[in-house]
Amino acid sequence: GILETTTIMLMGDHGMTKVTDSKVFLEDTTEWANAIQTTGVTPLRADDAGFSYLYFLDDTTTETQVQDFATELRKNSKINKVLVNKEHISYGLYNPSVGMNISVWFDSDISRNFGSEFANMHGYLNSNQNMRSSFLMVGAGVATNATIGEMKAIDVTPTALELLGIDALPTAQGTARTDLLGDV
Repeated sequence: GILETTTIMLMGDHGMTKVTDSKVFLEDTTEWANAIQTTGVTPLRADDAGFSYLYFLDDTTTETQVQDFATELRKNSKINKVLVNKEHISYGLYNPSVGMNISVWFDSDISRNFGSEFANMHGYLNSNQNMRSSFLMVGAGVATNATIGEMKAIDVTPTALELLGIDALPTAQGTARTDLLGDV
């Protein structure tokens, strides 16, 4: 059949983490209300499971107001990180064409997920050591009945290259999971 000549590799595009508090909404926090009251501005908000992105599109909003807004949000103990404007650069999120902005990253056990035991959505920092995703590998060149167990996302490409018989670049991160490979 097709799996004798074809290999299929699937990887989740985001992780899952166990949620202990699924009813945290940034707009319901005291810090949100205080930030609006203190600065006099209300940003537009885009939310995901553990993440909110705040846009300050009004031309009259100042950098100081945005920084003060972020300072108020940082007072919430359930918020992991608050980034303002150019602080987004190292995360690939900086876009000066959309005005000033703030990203708010909740702790890994916090989610806008409505009542599920696990958060299975975008919006968590990838530095979260408890984040899990899915990976499936089946077909030609895959070891029979192999158990993947723990695997890092940076190991997927070296594993695929090994399966294809292509050398990885010397600067590449990750390690080929040869324990998952069988006869090609």
